[in-house]
Amino acid sequence: MAVDAEQWGDAMIYLSMWISIPIEIVIGLLMLYRFLGWSMLAGFIGMLLLLPLQAWQARVFESMQDEKLSAMDQRVRLTTEVLAGIKVVKVH
Repeated sequence: MAVDAEQWGDAMIYLSMWISIPIEIVIGLLMLYRFLGWSMLAGFIGMLLLLPLQAWQARVFESMQDEKLSAMDQRVRLTTEVLAGIKVVKVH
């Protein structure tokens, strides 16, 4: 539950980035064009070629995080079960 609430908080931060990042990229490319001319396209194309690698890396990290959250859920369930068993023993 706490992780879900944290994701909502992070989403509010990243929401503004969906607007500002494209604007920053365009401004950066325009400034590079004025400074370097058409040779700035080499760097831009290089960044575009690395996008699939970054997407793959993001999927790997997301699956690792899902595994971590699954292990944490299992640990919490086990702890809750142990505490419930302790209460039963304590009552008897």
